[in-house]
Amino acid sequence: MGTLKKKWLATVAVMCSCLAFVVAPLSVNAADAVEEPKTVSAAKTSDVTEVMGIEVEPRRGTYLQGGSCQMVDQGNCKVSLSGSTEAYEPVDFIEISLYLERYEGGDWVIVKSASKSARNSSHVSVSFSATVEPGYNYRAAAYHHILKDGMTETGGSFTTSTTIEDN
Repeated sequence: MGTLKKKWLATVAVMCSCLAFVVAPLSVNAADAVEEPKTVSAAKTSDVTEVMGIEVEPRRGTYLQGGSCQMVDQGNCKVSLSGSTEAYEPVDFIEISLYLERYEGGDWVIVKSASKSARNSSHVSVSFSATVEPGYNYRAAAYHHILKDGMTETGGSFTTSTTIEDN
């Protein structure tokens, strides 16, 4: 077998493995995931810093199209969060649970949360604002949930963390 053919077969095998991982149904609880804070290179426009998380696991499902969450540092220790869950078509039940989390003592601690659900819909969104303690790393985390014809699909999205300063 020629070298070029071996490389081509190896590439196809790797792509198939990756594809199987991407479309495999995964259940991720956003509130339980622990991840060290990362340095944020968020866009700063005047006094507002916006951090967005749009990656959802699984990336694609039968009904779960995607979801996102966002956190905006509004200054003076105030943040606003928003998030949404999207389905490819109207589903029996669709939900988003949105969390404001603070990193302390090696764990992400839920500071505030809100959720919203709908029936026979393909979209749901929720938002809230909060006053936070300065000097801590904060992030938004979301849990996305869909139920259709007895099939459940879930996913999670996160923003990178950002340190909220008193300004």
